[in-house]
Amino acid sequence: MHVVAYACIAGSAWLAWSRRPVRAPQRMRSIGSWSVAAAYGVVDELHQSYVPGRDCSAFDLVSDAAGAALAVFLLRGALGVPGRWRGAALLAAGGAMFGVLSATYLG
Repeated sequence: MHVVAYACIAGSAWLAWSRRPVRAPQRMRSIGSWSVAAAYGVVDELHQSYVPGRDCSAFDLVSDAAGAALAVFLLRGALGVPGRWRGAALLAAGGAMFGVLSATYLG
């Protein structure tokens, strides 16, 4: 669930910064959208530590950040943005899978 939710956040930010007439440079758009989603994940996890019955989980944070990275890399690849996105997308997918499995079975 974390991977999908934070992929949507990062993907939305990436697409929003792709709109014309003001078009952010490719690198800054990717870093910025991942940073927005990852920062929101940190705030969300910190918020959960104050909610009774919930806890702050590093595994969930890994899932959040990996989902955001996966969305950015897949959008870059799908829209033909030049760069080495395939290896990074596979790494993000592996991180997302690790985050989901660890949050499900360990956290």
